[in-house]
Amino acid sequence: MKLLRKLFGAKPKIEPTKITPIPVAEIKPPKPVITLDIVEQTNDESELLKLASDGATSQLRQAAADKIHSRDILEQLAKAVKTKDKNVFRIVKTKLDVFKAEDAKLAELEASAIRICEKMERL
Repeated sequence: MKLLRKLFGAKPKIEPTKITPIPVAEIKPPKPVITLDIVEQTNDESELLKLASDGATSQLRQAAADKIHSRDILEQLAKAVKTKDKNVFRIVKTKLDVFKAEDAKLAELEASAIRICEKMERL
């Protein structure tokens, strides 16, 4: 045996392999479900902006966008959803077009008032 050990070396010691546990995905709690009823009850436009840009369903986002009336909030929403949700962007764009038409009408009225004043000054 000694001769064999000298020729072939000592017996390799077999060490037990360490078993590592398989990582398991963490279970996240479900997100609270936001329904159209909540959109109907909410009057806070900043909350509606969040719902319109990050809502879970398209119907929810559209309902929230439809309820927003502030021009500043509509402009923020248009930037946020321009490439994300085509239908919400259409709703917002339609509302913003109304504001732009009103601005154009006011500018036209101002211009005509200035022209009338200039004509009156000439007389």
